[in-house]
Amino acid sequence: MFCNVNISYAALRMQVYMLKAEGIAFRFLPDPLQIKNALQLKSGLTGFDGVPVFQSDLLVVKKQKKRYCPVYFQKEDIERELRKASKSSKGSALSKQIMVGSLEDVLKKMEINDRNSGWDDLIFIPPGKSLNQHINEVIKCGGLPRSWAPLQRAEFREVMATGEGRGHGGIFCY
Repeated sequence: MFCNVNISYAALRMQVYMLKAEGIAFRFLPDPLQIKNALQLKSGLTGFDGVPVFQSDLLVVKKQKKRYCPVYFQKEDIERELRKASKSSKGSALSKQIMVGSLEDVLKKMEINDRNSGWDDLIFIPPGKSLNQHINEVIKCGGLPRSWAPLQRAEFREVMATGEGRGHGGIFCY
């Protein structure tokens, strides 16, 4: 029945099923641990639809007169970045700064909004990577200009001090 079925792993550690049946192009299967993390952040929920992604206004970066908002696929990665940015080790306080949403909702918002809507400033950080690691890898591949390297901690601190961090609260308040 499914003559053209390919099963492979994506770079984001999610299984992708390429199906040509019933109009389904592919599906993302969320990591059960990250579902658990998302549910812990939103204590009133009993279930979570989609692949959880994590964001914090404290990690919004200003670079070249534009703001960029890193989006993480693992709660542990964003917590590590928040600890570095705030030089704090209070895990419970960090969790209060993390917003959770679903990858599918974010992609849908990016698709339907125009380039000046604020949805084009997202940077998806692969699991296990920091923002700096990811930026440096993208620069090596020619995806970003060298002026991005190295991403300075001062840019995090400037956003934190001025309160100019701007996330995508509507989508991340699941």
